Amino acid sequence: MITKKQFYIIFSICLLVALGFTVSKIKKPKVSLNTSEAATEPSTYSFPTPFPYTVWQDADYATKIAVVPEPQYLQKITDPLSGSNLTKISTNIAPFTLNSQRYANSYSKGTVETGNYVILNGSYPIPILDRSKNYAFVKYLERGITYGDYPSQVTAGRIWGVRNAFGPEFGYVDIVNDQATLVRSFRLDGYSEISFGGGEGTPSNNERYFTFILRRGSTTAYPNTWDVISYDAVQNRILGKWETRSTFNLFDNTTLPRIDHSQVSQLGNYILVSVYADGQQLSITGPDGGGTLRTLGEGMHIFNRNMVWQRQLNNIVNHGDMTRLADGRTETFTQLVNGLTTYILSSGAAINTIPNSPTDYLGWTGHVSGRNINRPGYAYLSSTPSGNGYDSNRPAYNKIWSVELQTGQVEEWSYAHHNESVAGSYNQSPFPVPSADGTRVYFGAAWHSTDTTTPAFLYVVDRTSVSKPNLALGKPVNGDTNLCPAKQYTPNCLTDGDYGFYGQAYPGSSRLSYEVDLQSPKILSVINVVLCKSTDLPGNCYGYNYKGPDGIFGNADDTPYISNWKLEGWNGTAWQSISSGGVPNTKIITAVPTFSMSKIKFTAGSPANLIGAYELEAY
Repeated sequence: MITKKQFYIIFSICLLVALGFTVSKIKKPKVSLNTSEAATEPSTYSFPTPFPYTVWQDADYATKIAVVPEPQYLQKITDPLSGSNLTKISTNIAPFTLNSQRYANSYSKGTVETGNYVILNGSYPIPILDRSKNYAFVKYLERGITYGDYPSQVTAGRIWGVRNAFGPEFGYVDIVNDQATLVRSFRLDGYSEISFGGGEGTPSNNERYFTFILRRGSTTAYPNTWDVISYDAVQNRILGKWETRSTFNLFDNTTLPRIDHSQVSQLGNYILVSVYADGQQLSITGPDGGGTLRTLGEGMHIFNRNMVWQRQLNNIVNHGDMTRLADGRTETFTQLVNGLTTYILSSGAAINTIPNSPTDYLGWTGHVSGRNINRPGYAYLSSTPSGNGYDSNRPAYNKIWSVELQTGQVEEWSYAHHNESVAGSYNQSPFPVPSADGTRVYFGAAWHSTDTTTPAFLYVVDRTSVSKPNLALGKPVNGDTNLCPAKQYTPNCLTDGDYGFYGQAYPGSSRLSYEVDLQSPKILSVINVVLCKSTDLPGNCYGYNYKGPDGIFGNADDTPYISNWKLEGWNGTAWQSISSGGVPNTKIITAVPTFSMSKIKFTAGSPANLIGAYELEAY
């Protein structure tokens, strides 16, 4: 089984071998980098129901997981853990033509989305999907693979990265036109090799501040000097560095001690540097950004933006990521230490988000992500596969979940659906990473395969809603719209408080068509049509009592007031049936769509002397 760093080395070699890129294609930057934080995508949303970690139980895990077959490509299913939508969005057949064990993202600290694009940067070549078109395959990242480290959360369609083909360079690629832009070459600074923070070099949220690990040219005294630098992309300036001194390669995965990785805090005020020594009393020495000689042992070290050493958080090199508390201002680092611990970077104070106790042991949880940069206060995590005989007894076993950093309130997103019975290869790890607003989580899974060569495909847990529950959308199309002003109650036109509109078929009208324009293609988890009848006005169909006990027959009336109905969705070229329809036998008609749609249409027939009224819910 290869380690994370070996994977990045092999992956980088593959990229360079495939490089079909000439110096003439590099465009010198005429860029004014956007330094504002990425705006949260406007949407309505239903987060999983939170609960205290102390009551975390899953006694029916085996029963639940046994009834979930592996989805087909682009098939959406309901995960039994929390009812979330779960969609398989990659495959190893056409249109994908990959030769990889991982058809997914690369790591939990690396983002996946940039605008509507989804980047599978754990695969080679790198596929690009379009989230707005039901995760349709768009193309491969071709020459731009040289800058393929970090999809931008600020500029849609941009991917930041580094390359060494023409010297140590930092830049980005525009994936729309496949145009690479060189931001800075570090060759003139005396460096010969560059790493994007060891493959974990997250920038600040506004993508102004970056950290790189750079190899300085050999000297007689210290032939393998590596610098960890802080870099301002707006000023194109190195702000500071910690210059290590050694006679051996401190960034070689086979040596001890070594630099494991570096990353920038979310607001850009701090740089974290991880030193790994495999539990031995070994250290790395070198002057920091203030010129003070620092001898740093194993653990997580915090520098300020100018690379002046501030403090050591701990002496443990476990998975973690930069986060923020719910106030949005307090920068933190959340790590799998003593359960799950959140460190305040400005002081080193520790918040034991989830304690490490015999009943709540989380020490083997797989990976942590704080890429939900527009939902501060939370971290997203995955569990590990079993293999040592007792993982399945742990509360977070084989799950994708999130946690509120200060309270320990847990949100369960879905099962991780990865290897249950053997340890599995590193490339089969889930590596969960949320969207910037925290409303989606991407992860890889080999779907419980015990074969460590089974490919891991990319799945997305999506709880984005077209509407919140009980939110009615649209307006009547063929009804008497003069009697139904928007969000206004009249005896002839019900509105559910501030929630929306009802459509009505008046006496003499045999059919009613109710159409909703969703503005853009949406993947829905469920569509409900809530029914009323004339004797319900303004009773069970009004306010919060519209799902009252009378049902659609209402008031002991045995005659269905809607004789038939049909639910359709606009698939981009035609109306496609969502449900076969018929005579309803319940107050709420429920349908589960199987395709992406930009419009919804409900059509109903009604006896001539009755009113048919209904509300449409979609989420």
